[in-house]
Amino acid sequence: MLIYFLIALIATVIGSLVGLGGGVIMKPLLQAVSPLDALSINILSSVTVFFMAMSTLYNRTKANPKLYKKSFGYLVVGSIIGGVIGNELFSEFLILFPNENIVSFIQTIILTVLLILVLFKHLYVSKLHVFSSNAALFTIGIMLSIVAAFLGIGGGPINMMVCIGFLGISILEATYLSILIIFFAQLSNLIVYLLSGTFLEIELLPLLVMIPTAIIGGIIGGNLSHKVSEKHIHLAFNVTISALILLNFYNLSQYI
Repeated sequence: MLIYFLIALIATVIGSLVGLGGGVIMKPLLQAVSPLDALSINILSSVTVFFMAMSTLYNRTKANPKLYKKSFGYLVVGSIIGGVIGNELFSEFLILFPNENIVSFIQTIILTVLLILVLFKHLYVSKLHVFSSNAALFTIGIMLSIVAAFLGIGGGPINMMVCIGFLGISILEATYLSILIIFFAQLSNLIVYLLSGTFLEIELLPLLVMIPTAIIGGIIGGNLSHKVSEKHIHLAFNVTISALILLNFYNLSQYI
């Protein structure tokens, strides 16, 4: 249980600080050290990230209510819809590939490619067109949440890249918006799991440690974000992404 505590704490503190959400850190760490199957890891990661996002959003909105804008409501609705679609897509993959190692391998490849794109976003983000319409927010919410729910990661780094590139906002604003997307995407994702009875199929004991740790980690990361400069948040973001790419390459080597 100690290993689940450490993974949840590291993932949620760093994730809430730089807008990664925690899942993108937690998922590969669990794959590297845990004997659990792909479904169990997806659910444990989703539940933990949800509670981290909840505590982070509460603290950040309380500290700065102006962070949330009315137009974000369109993105929230899109995130909820995308979360359901991504969950169904993951379920279809489990049916299509009975060997869950294949599913994990595919997820890891997709995640690694996305992380590399995020790491080198400075090469092309400035060239992307900035969208601000409600339809664009709705569409972005759907697409980001499909990826997040399918990979079981929360989608933080991809959220950050898209929010900065397509919405033209600062990294601090993108961090808040990323956590908002993560919260509602995972909320819809977990409701689907709950209604389908999937929770009864996995080992839930680690959640006794991971949920309270996620809440604490979200509070710690959220409080740190008010004390750290945008420059240092950007540095921490890039260092974390680089480390995750290496970890995912390690996980890929275990499937070959």
